[in-house]
Amino acid sequence: MRNQLFKSDNRDSNFTYRGESPSRLDNLTDAVFGIAVTPLIFNMASANSLEDLIVFTKTLPAFLISIGFLIVIWQEHVRFSEI
Repeated sequence: MRNQLFKSDNRDSNFTYRGESPSRLDNLTDAVFGIAVTPLIFNMASANSLEDLIVFTKTLPAFLISIGFLIVIWQEHVRFSEI
């Protein structure tokens, strides 16, 4: 997708586009987002009893919202890095 963006004819020649080659900062922030998601995933435990299953179902929406926020922030960062 990134290659198609840079090959398009509707790019402004007076504007400097970033993202043709990702910088070290872009790679670092991708790694930071990956590390931020990892503790959220490892925090989830398998249910061994009915009580554990009930607790898991109560905490699942908060977990999904947290992952959703991180995905939205990461997508905005990628969009910012491309242009």
